[in-house]
Amino acid sequence: TGVAMVGDPGGGKSNRAKLSALELILRGGRVVVFEPDTIAEWRKALWSVPGVRFIDPTESQWCFDPLVMFPASIAARICAAHILPWIGLPANHILAKRYRRLLRPENRQRHGINSHRELMNYLRTLQGADEDELLLRLESAEEDFPGLFDDSLPAYRPQDGAATVYLTGNLALPGSDDLTNPHLYDQLSGTQRAGMAVYGLLIELEQTHMFNRLNNFDVMIFEECAELLAYPATARIAHLITRRGRKHATGIWFITQDYRDLARMGDKFVTQKWIFRVEDPELAYLTLKWARIDPDMYPELVVTLSQDTSPGNTREEDLVETDDSGTTLT
Repeated sequence: TGVAMVGDPGGGKSNRAKLSALELILRGGRVVVFEPDTIAEWRKALWSVPGVRFIDPTESQWCFDPLVMFPASIAARICAAHILPWIGLPANHILAKRYRRLLRPENRQRHGINSHRELMNYLRTLQGADEDELLLRLESAEEDFPGLFDDSLPAYRPQDGAATVYLTGNLALPGSDDLTNPHLYDQLSGTQRAGMAVYGLLIELEQTHMFNRLNNFDVMIFEECAELLAYPATARIAHLITRRGRKHATGIWFITQDYRDLARMGDKFVTQKWIFRVEDPELAYLTLKWARIDPDMYPELVVTLSQDTSPGNTREEDLVETDDSGTTLT
C-alpha cells in the first residue's frame, strides 16, 4: 500500500506510475492523482477510463466546502484542521473555540448552518456583525479563494468516478522550505494559506472516502510529493495511510527526485521502493542505503544506478502502446 518512486527527472518514474495506475483501474481499483501542474500530463494515461475527471480546484467546478462534503459528526474537526490555519487562528485562540462551537451538530441544526456561506449569513444577523472578527476573517478567506464556499455548485463526490486527477498548479502552494521554516511560514500570503487549506481538504476528503470503502482498492498518487510531506496536516494523512491503509484497502504512492523528502513524514512503513536513475554518485549511494541495499557490499550497483538504469527520454506515446518503461531497481 505504500510505494516510493525515486529518481532523476526524465528517469521514467511518472511513466511507470501511469502504467501501474491504468493497470490498477482495469482491475477495478480507483486512482486519485495530485498533479502539481495545469497541463494534465496524466490525460494520455487515463483517457480511456470512463468518467475520469480532471479538476482544477481554482475553477469553481465543484463545491469543496467541508461543511457540505463531510458528515456533521466529523465536519467540525476537519474544518479546524484546515480552515482555522487558513484564517490565521491557532487552535487555542478564543475565536477558534467560538468557530468550533458554532459547528457542533446541535448548533448547526439550530441555526441552519449547512455551509460556510450559511455560517457567514448567520454571523451577519448577530449584533455587532460589522466588527465581528470571525466573520471578517471568513470573508477575507473567501476573497483569497473565490468559489470554495459556493454552496450553489454541485458538491464533489469521490464515488462518482473511477479516477480523478487534481491539477494543483494554480493553488499557489508554498514550497517545502517555506513550510518547514517557521519564519517563512508566518509570512505566507493569504492565497498561499488558501492553497494549503484546499489541498489538505481534498486529500482528507479522498482519504476518508477510501477508508470507508473496504471492498475496493483505492490509491492516491502524488507527483513531486515534497509539499505534501512538508505540510503537517497532509503529512499526517499520508503517514496514516502508510500505517493503516492495508486494513482499509487504500494505498499511497510518492513520486520524488530525492528520497529525503519522505523523512519529514516518516517512511518506516513505505514498504516498496522503486529506484530509477540517480546520476549523482553520492545521492545514488545514499539512495541505495535508504532502500536497505548495502552499497559497500555491492559497489557495482552505484555505477548501475547512476549510469545504466532508466531511459534518458520517456516517450508519452508509449503509455498506451507498450509496457516498456525502463529498468528499475527495487
